Amino acid sequence: MADLNPTNATVIPQDGSTRANGQAGVSVVQGDTLYLNAADNKLYKAVNTSDAAADVVGICLTLSTTDQPDIYLKSGKIDLDTTVVVGTAYVQSAAGLMTAITDVAHDTADWVTIIGIATTAAILDVNIQASGVQIPA
Repeated sequence: MADLNPTNATVIPQDGSTRANGQAGVSVVQGDTLYLNAADNKLYKAVNTSDAAADVVGICLTLSTTDQPDIYLKSGKIDLDTTVVVGTAYVQSAAGLMTAITDVAHDTADWVTIIGIATTAAILDVNIQASGVQIPA
């Protein structure tokens, strides 16, 4: 898979986006996808290899180290300062990363979470859909 590579310092939420606060369970940077760990109620880098860790809550907006406060985008438009393909859905992939749905292998046993759809070559419209569905291996 070709994961997106946001320029961390220039990840910018657009007007009208919904944000939330949390506490980082690990060091995270702007553009990382996050999930909320039920055991300690902290934010970790989301990953598509388990149902719980693929339950993305948002995209990190602040540079945070372990146990520090973090702000993340829950929904709305965001400029990741990387090129995205208009009309393409982006899904959770490796830890903290996302990729175009067209780049997902169909025999991976990964859990599917749609992060959003690109509306321009730079903007992702975030509307997270954690499906709870695992691709058959």
